[in-house]
Amino acid sequence: SPQRIHLDTKGEGVFHIGFEVRDADAAETKAKTDGLAVLMRGRRENRTGFTYYDTADKAGVILLTRATNLPGK
Repeated sequence: SPQRIHLDTKGEGVFHIGFEVRDADAAETKAKTDGLAVLMRGRRENRTGFTYYDTADKAGVILLTRATNLPGK
């Protein structure tokens, strides 16, 4: 897993910074348009889910966007 690779190569520390978004697919499309490569993603039937982006080399951490099925959203 990406987390295991991080621990094995860098030791303990911040692996990712995450952001809650309303629409997982729209956030991923925007990130790709901005030049970010997808490292890993997952979606549920209701289209909520997560995307990890391959930003460790440039930003020092992995970027995560996540959409959850929050009440009222």
